[in-house]
Amino acid sequence: HIPRGGSDSELAELVRGARAALSLSRYEGFGITLVEAMAVGTPVIASDIPAHREVAGDASWLVDGDDSEALDVALAEVIDRRASREERCARAGARAAEYTLEKAVARLLSALRECA
Repeated sequence: HIPRGGSDSELAELVRGARAALSLSRYEGFGITLVEAMAVGTPVIASDIPAHREVAGDASWLVDGDDSEALDVALAEVIDRRASREERCARAGARAAEYTLEKAVARLLSALRECA
């Protein structure tokens, strides 16, 4: 749970302090919460849906959101397997860096130019 009214830096610190960020939704348009968690180095466990695969992919643990045993395995790996956790978090930081405002604007302008 994230309290309302905090600053961006306070939110980032809370997310950074978590053992993992979980997003087990069945439908998602993009997955900004995954990007936010990946950007601060928090391991991500997410449901294996298209938006999460696109955003987090191999930098996360993707599970069937309705399978509690799969979630248990992923949580255990995040907690117990330091090398795996550090490897995925390093990839996550690189993936999160692809979702900056500047890069989004550049991609949008490029797409608009192609349409013109």
